[in-house]
Amino acid sequence: MPFSFLSNKFKPKKGPTRKAASLSNLNLSAEERKIDFRPDDGNIKVRLGENILHFERGDWVADGDEPTNNKEMKRLKKQLQQTIEEKNFLTIKVELLLDMLAKRTAENQMQNILIEELKKQRTTR
Repeated sequence: MPFSFLSNKFKPKKGPTRKAASLSNLNLSAEERKIDFRPDDGNIKVRLGENILHFERGDWVADGDEPTNNKEMKRLKKQLQQTIEEKNFLTIKVELLLDMLAKRTAENQMQNILIEELKKQRTTR
């Protein structure tokens, strides 16, 4: 009883051989090599979502109405961080001053109460 899984059904046919495309640049002429291996002077553009960026003088720059530079964005983020830290510092300073004012007001009220008690004691004698 022959086994059906040993038949030729399970052996895939080999595909046709491909023509060899040489990856060697030895058979190219000097002009073809110059064209193929020259530095790319064209702009490199990349689309990320709705943003289009192009590579300019070593930096990625956004295309559009107002091109924003990556360095400018870093500077603005740093300035934003400094502003947030300054705001937090000033908030703490205001809270500290309000605490000092509340303490001084409480001390002043205690002194006024003490003065009133002393005046009452003086008038009763």
